[in-house]
Amino acid sequence: MKRGHIVQAIFFITLFAPCSMWSQDFRSTRNIDSTVPPPPEPQVRFPTLFGPRRVGVMLIGDSLSFGPFGEHLESLLKKEAGNRGVCVFASCGSSPENWIDGETDYVTKCGYRQVTPNPKESFFKDFEHGRRPPPVITPKLGKILSHYRPDILLIQQGTNWMDGFNPKNREDYLRLGRFIRGMISEIRSRSPDSRIIWILPPAASKYSQPVQNLITAYIRSCAKVFHFQTIESRKITGSYIKGVTGGDGVHYSEKPAKDWADKVFLKLKVMAPELIAEPTAG
Repeated sequence: MKRGHIVQAIFFITLFAPCSMWSQDFRSTRNIDSTVPPPPEPQVRFPTLFGPRRVGVMLIGDSLSFGPFGEHLESLLKKEAGNRGVCVFASCGSSPENWIDGETDYVTKCGYRQVTPNPKESFFKDFEHGRRPPPVITPKLGKILSHYRPDILLIQQGTNWMDGFNPKNREDYLRLGRFIRGMISEIRSRSPDSRIIWILPPAASKYSQPVQNLITAYIRSCAKVFHFQTIESRKITGSYIKGVTGGDGVHYSEKPAKDWADKVFLKLKVMAPELIAEPTAG
C-alpha cells in the first residue's frame, strides 16, 4: 500500500471514532528532556479576577490572539458588545490542554495578554527591548469561568498542535480528541449557556498541507459531536506567503492579521446575531 493511502486510511478510521471513546490518558507530544532540569524560573500568575459577571464575548487564544489578529478582533468586538463587555485571555504557545483543569500547568515564556471589563485586571507581558517576558502560568478555564460567564465564547486554538503531530499515529488523534472533549466539557459545566465558536487555525507555511488539513478536519469533526460551531480561517486567509503574510510561516503581520480579523468578525455577526449590542437608553 502506498504511503498516501496508509495516511488516508488511518485518518478516516480515527476521525470518525466515537468521541465517547476519547477518555484515555495519553502523554503530550511536547519534547521531554531526560537531562537534569535547570532550576525553575520565577513564574508570574495572572491577576486576580473580581467577577462574577456576565460578558458579551470571551476569546481564548494563543500567540495569534496575543498579536495583531487578537488585538483587532478585540476592538471590533468591543464596538458591538458595548457595555456587555469583552474578555481576552491569550497565552503564547498554548493549546487546549493548557486551559483544562487537572492538566499540568503551562508556563508561557513568549507573552501573555489579559483583557476584561475591569481595568484593574488588565495584564500584558511581552518582549521588551529584545528581552523575553517573564514566564506566566496560563490560567485554567475553571478559574476564568467562575468569574466571567460569556454569552459567546471564541476559541482560537489548534496551530500549536501541528508541531510534532504525526498523521500516522492513531494516539495523536485520540489525544487531541480527548483534549477537545475536555475543553468543551469544562466550558459547558461552568457556563452552560455560552455559545461556543472555534476559530480554526489559519494558513501556515511552516506546516505541511496534510497536517493542516487533518488538524482542521479533526476539530471540525469534533464540532459535530460536541455541538459547537467553527469558522474556517484558511478559507479567509488564503495561502501563507512568507515575507508577505508574515516572517516565520506561522504568525501574521499587521495588515494580513487585521484582514483575517475583519472577515472573522463579519462571519461572527452572521453566525451570532446576539453579538450586536442592544441600543443604550438615552
